[in-house]
Amino acid sequence: MTDLSVCTTLRMPARAMSGAFDAALAPCSMHASHFAILHAINAAEENGVALSRLAEMVVLDRTSLYRALGPIQRSGWLTVAPAPKGRAKVATLSALGHEVHDTAAASWESMKRRALEAYGSERWAKVQPA
Repeated sequence: MTDLSVCTTLRMPARAMSGAFDAALAPCSMHASHFAILHAINAAEENGVALSRLAEMVVLDRTSLYRALGPIQRSGWLTVAPAPKGRAKVATLSALGHEVHDTAAASWESMKRRALEAYGSERWAKVQPA
């Protein structure tokens, strides 16, 4: 048996969990990464959220965020437009984006409950960042 690195060993369960969330969201034609972006915009949105702030919220560098936004925009779930003031660009959910988010949220919550039941809610609470 090959001795796996600590990084590789830690990434294996994370990939498995991402795959489980992707499978739960497949009926909504999205991946967990898409839902995370839609959810962050939905939570922050009044007049949209600046892309730099959105990148922080979903813990992505801006280049990775911009690449991730492409398929979501093509699906018609959000728009990216210049902010009313300044140079920033702002992401806003479309009406379809709100509808898809709300539908996917039920699948997300169901998968989250199953994951917490398997891992243990108390155990999970101990590893959450402050």
